[in-house]
Amino acid sequence: MQGTTSFYGASSGLHQKDLPLLLMIQKYFGGVGKIYTRKDGGTVYYNINSVKDLIKYVIPHFDSYPLVSKKKADYILFREIVILMSKKEHLSNSGLAKIISLKASLNLELKGWVADLFANIEPAVRPEVKVPEDLNPYWVSGFICAEGCFNVFLYQSAKLKAGYRAGIRFLLTQNNRDSELMYKIKDFFKSGNIRWSDRDNTVELQIREFQALKHTLVPFLDKYTLIGAKTLDYNDFKTVLKLMDNKAHLTEVGCNQIKMIKDGMNTKRK
Repeated sequence: MQGTTSFYGASSGLHQKDLPLLLMIQKYFGGVGKIYTRKDGGTVYYNINSVKDLIKYVIPHFDSYPLVSKKKADYILFREIVILMSKKEHLSNSGLAKIISLKASLNLELKGWVADLFANIEPAVRPEVKVPEDLNPYWVSGFICAEGCFNVFLYQSAKLKAGYRAGIRFLLTQNNRDSELMYKIKDFFKSGNIRWSDRDNTVELQIREFQALKHTLVPFLDKYTLIGAKTLDYNDFKTVLKLMDNKAHLTEVGCNQIKMIKDGMNTKRK
């Protein structure tokens, strides 16, 4: 769940429909930590704040199964902070200064009163993270589970009785700092287009070509299966793809069937 992990303590926030997945992750980490729901009820979080548990469970996991995106730099800084705290160095002025320096380069940097209080501390140098030459397919599947979107869309078409035509696409979006990784994933699937957004500083891999979806993406995800609620969206996506493969999207009945599936996917799923 790389895409949803924050190294601040160690926490992971997901939509409430993925609560069973967070429970699985908690079990994987020996049952430590706490799961709680945000006040609006839409997001569930899994937090591990104990230094002892972080040292015993979280650090060994990410050392054995390294991150690939730029978030790996955050993990390296986080790991160093946890090790310093396990040695009680945060109880000394010099140790605390080291930790604040590392924190200043971690995630979203220092904010508010903390930034004001430690304005004289120089941020640590962020580690350089290079994208590996070969991506592990299990990592790719996990990354899609965290960050991918299976999208069914409809657009107007006067040529069809239903008044609209259906289409499908796969989207994978990241902060533009991970553009190199996105191009690497594009090469991994040998398909898709890269799109940039200066408005929100993101880079997106979009696969719309029907043959690429049918012969590359779907066989891959059938072999390296997703977990969690996104599996339901993927299964609906496959159903629409099969309908389109049989030309059902060119008929009024088929378009209505696709619309019904679309209206129950992603954020509309109950």
